[in-house]
Amino acid sequence: MKKLLLSLILIFLSSNAMAEWTYLGKSEKGDVYSDIERIEYVDTGSRVSIWILFNFKKAQLMNGYQSLSSKDLFEFDCKRNLFRIPFIEKYSTQMGKGEAFMKSNRVPSDESLEWLPIDVDNFMLSTIYTTLCSVKIARQNK
Repeated sequence: MKKLLLSLILIFLSSNAMAEWTYLGKSEKGDVYSDIERIEYVDTGSRVSIWILFNFKKAQLMNGYQSLSSKDLFEFDCKRNLFRIPFIEKYSTQMGKGEAFMKSNRVPSDESLEWLPIDVDNFMLSTIYTTLCSVKIARQNK
């Protein structure tokens, strides 16, 4: 657990980050990646967003289609310990390649989009949240 947290911190702080998906670790459903070049810290508030790619071990049935990967935009509110997912794309192939068969796009600034509490039992989600919000605080204190 400490190794994963340290790895995430080093990845997020690295200025030599690759533009491709960076492997974060395994979840119960498959492998998890992030696009660390597109992490966005909002200066006017306590929010940070990151693109996460899920590669599923087994196909997930979604609206009659089988999804082997998903690209999701996660937005975290570091002050309130909340998150939401304003954008989701589902793919029938690994690593989000090919055409998405499902897209759910809601504007990230849409305040009607429900904020959810961070589930501390979801190790991957809570680790990403803790790492991003810690980096944000460290950057603000410079």
